[in-house]
Amino acid sequence: STDGIIVDGVSVDNLLTGIVNPQTPVICIEQDSEKYDSVIVDNYYGGIIAGDYFSDLDMEIFVVTHRKTHELESTVFDERLEGFQESLERKGRSIDKIYYVPLDWESTFEVARRIFSRFKKCAIFTTTDYLAVPIIEVARTMGLKVGTDVRVCGFDDLPIAQILEITTVKQPIYEMGKLAAELLIKRINGKLGDKVKKYVLKPEIVIRST
Repeated sequence: STDGIIVDGVSVDNLLTGIVNPQTPVICIEQDSEKYDSVIVDNYYGGIIAGDYFSDLDMEIFVVTHRKTHELESTVFDERLEGFQESLERKGRSIDKIYYVPLDWESTFEVARRIFSRFKKCAIFTTTDYLAVPIIEVARTMGLKVGTDVRVCGFDDLPIAQILEITTVKQPIYEMGKLAAELLIKRINGKLGDKVKKYVLKPEIVIRST
């Protein structure tokens, strides 16, 4: 038997129905839930602080993001984009264009080539670091100076963002995992009562070389 489950990054309210014993404790990370306890980052706020950073840049602003395609996918990319748009609007700025891509590098390479063929100076926000990597690669291949001609900000602070010195919105991953584990233990031991718990942690922007 399973004492408890921690689920990361997918919408689980419908996914686990009929699969998991209703009495089995479930903790969701990075996805809000009506049925289960959750530990999430405030993705909307993360978009806000990225937008605050971009609003001071005197160049065209683009977004490269991923659109949710089925009900099990997380809504985090939409939340990050909404916060980013809201921040820019408050400062009298706007997004010049939003590009929706699958979560693969080849599609992102193509979008980056399209952008840089027209704009030699611009700022690009990607709603995950994973999409920032190919954009930076294309910019450098085309002879553009990343951090000067082209500004790029990702989201998550994945290990590759640290290695490549990518400016990003950092999720408090360690704190989220620790809190989820503590919640699961308390839920297993019957110390949380009947009410569903939700904990929301704040991200922070980390300015690096891009």
